[in-house]
Amino acid sequence: YRTAGTPSNVDKYTFSTWLKFCDVTSSTSQLFLYHGESSGSSYDSVYHRRANDGQLRFQAQDGGTSYEVWSNKLYRDTTGFSHIMVVYDSAQGTEANRLKIFYNGVQVTLDQSRYSGFPAQNRDAIMNTSGATQNIGNGQTYGGSIDGYFAETLFFDGQAYSPSDVTDTKNGVLIPKDPSSLTFGDNGFWLKYENASDLGNDSSGNNNDFTAS
Repeated sequence: YRTAGTPSNVDKYTFSTWLKFCDVTSSTSQLFLYHGESSGSSYDSVYHRRANDGQLRFQAQDGGTSYEVWSNKLYRDTTGFSHIMVVYDSAQGTEANRLKIFYNGVQVTLDQSRYSGFPAQNRDAIMNTSGATQNIGNGQTYGGSIDGYFAETLFFDGQAYSPSDVTDTKNGVLIPKDPSSLTFGDNGFWLKYENASDLGNDSSGNNNDFTAS
């Protein structure tokens, strides 16, 4: 976790990570990829709902207004790492373009919703709000730590990137691409998890280091 600073663009970000699920059948319902929270009633999160399904969901709340979208497609592969990417851009006029999720380079059709559905136009992203706590792999107030392994987690403040910007294909296999030439923005970070004693070290050049917990 870390405390977010002043963002480059509070309404736009890209989150990218490689993730290997371990347990996809437990009764624990919410296993968080990320969770940004400014208070118990204002947050953004993307989580893997593994209780009885295995959906990838985006959920957010602004005080009394809640948003949630997902697909009924189930993600239960525990055999290797998968690439998951979230693009948030609330300035978009078309609501389906305000929040996109990609799994191994393919856009997930978010055709299920409850509450207010997709984020409202020009809604500030709590994950990228100054003073918010950015959590990777945990839901802070709501618990539900991820049961799996993370590799190369990226966050681009103020950018709406595509999977081709951070992945490549070699011999038919999806692999990471060097992101060093991309724009991370003020709150951006690049977690490589390469040092067991300093898992939260940020390699983006921003020194937006995370604290392990």
